Amino acid sequence: MIYKEAMDIQSEGHNCAETVMIMTGKYYLPDLNFSYMNLVTGLCGGMGRSRLETCGALTGSIVALSMLIGRNDPSVSVDPIHEQVAVFREFFVSKFGKTICGQLREGLEGDDAKKMCHEMTGHTVVALFEYLESIGIKRK
Repeated sequence: MIYKEAMDIQSEGHNCAETVMIMTGKYYLPDLNFSYMNLVTGLCGGMGRSRLETCGALTGSIVALSMLIGRNDPSVSVDPIHEQVAVFREFFVSKFGKTICGQLREGLEGDDAKKMCHEMTGHTVVALFEYLESIGIKRK
């Protein structure tokens, strides 16, 4: 269900980072009144479609994690969030092999690249939600 919903959102034209944030906003942050999409629009395609940086689905996931478990006070240690982001990043690497957009898309062009990206984003949303549940963050 979560995978299909993420895929449906992407089919409406949303990018990978936006899809992650829209889904996270809907299920974990419904009381915030702003567009989760505009928070991460520029992160797709390895930052502004450069393909040179981290995958937008992964960066969107890190933004979502930060919104949910990040600190609100500079006197609070950043170590716990960094540890949880590192765990999620390692999961992403174990599933997809790499984190750089262009490397993930290597050898794929056009519709094949788009299909791979969409499917990977759907799987990333599912993994993020499973991870959030595993660390005690429940959907609202």
